[in-house]
Amino acid sequence: MLAVAIRNILPEKVQMAIMSLCFFFNAISQKVIDETSLDDLEQNMFETICLLEAYFPPSFFDISVHLIAHLVKEIRYLGLVYLHHMYPYERFMSTLNKYTKSRVHLEGSMVQGYSTEEVIDWCLDYIDPKNPIGISKSRHEGRLAGIGILGEKTFNPDLNALRQAHFLVLQHTTEVSTHIDDHKAELLRENPERNEAWLAKEHMKRFNAWFKG
Repeated sequence: MLAVAIRNILPEKVQMAIMSLCFFFNAISQKVIDETSLDDLEQNMFETICLLEAYFPPSFFDISVHLIAHLVKEIRYLGLVYLHHMYPYERFMSTLNKYTKSRVHLEGSMVQGYSTEEVIDWCLDYIDPKNPIGISKSRHEGRLAGIGILGEKTFNPDLNALRQAHFLVLQHTTEVSTHIDDHKAELLRENPERNEAWLAKEHMKRFNAWFKG
């Protein structure tokens, strides 16, 4: 999703460098990889690193960026990435770190916390979820479920809000960018004496119907 998020934010050259890196990680994370494409992936990865060096400061490059150069080689030696990457273990270590309550006995705190969680999970399997005896309910539970003196809240947007949302989606669509310029040019031809503020307001008001027609 990063490639979509930066499309209209960063300069085009920086976008291409980051999007190329995203596509590289997406390619090597697949569960099926053609061995004949590894050489092309490695070549594209080196070109991507060169682009990053061109558009990012030296402080951006640390050991993590350097390790990207060895990923394709590791696939040749060890197989697919998802079979040997460390992300699950790192996430599990983050969970164990949350159990640490004593700086003197780190391992003991982790064991005690993990054991307590296992016991609670085991006990919850024998408790009726509709009648959790001994488990307190949140005082906000009724209101969050739409029950209470305020009742359930619904939101019905008016036609103007719907038109603005439609306009916003069109403005961020790449295929519509050329039509945006055409519409503004047409408004200027019809009203050459108008200023930029009027042009922006009229563009927002008329573009949906103009583009649909």
